[in-house]
Amino acid sequence: MDPVTIGGLASSAVVVTGGLWKIRKEARELTAQRDRDRAELDTSKRKAEVEARSAAVDAAESAVGVVKSAMETQGETVTSLQRRVDDQGVRLTDSERQITRQAERITDLDLRHGVAVSHIAEREDAADEHLGPTRPAWLPPIPDLIRPDVDAARRPH
Repeated sequence: MDPVTIGGLASSAVVVTGGLWKIRKEARELTAQRDRDRAELDTSKRKAEVEARSAAVDAAESAVGVVKSAMETQGETVTSLQRRVDDQGVRLTDSERQITRQAERITDLDLRHGVAVSHIAEREDAADEHLGPTRPAWLPPIPDLIRPDVDAARRPH
């Protein structure tokens, strides 16, 4: 596997990991905000009830209207937040699928590389055995990039 491929895969892994971290962080923040909003709504509701008991009927109706409006707004906010969390879950699942596909590709490439190196090593051993220690000019040299792998796969001499 060449350094560019490895670098690309490493960069992809870093980007995906960063994205996953960000999605999870946002989900925690959204949950914390929702809890704060619920606590704030509960506080507003209790306050409205106290004011309703001590105020005239018009003031009580006004407070109930405010609380109802706040609850509707809060419901819309919770729905919106839930939609965002669901979307992030879908993105996370897609990212996990991409990581799985990349891992499968890397495994396949690693297997192919191993087979190719073993094959080259066998041919080099056969060439030494049948052609002697002097390498003929017509036999192409092993590329420097894979020479250590081929040398490691050859039979000991």
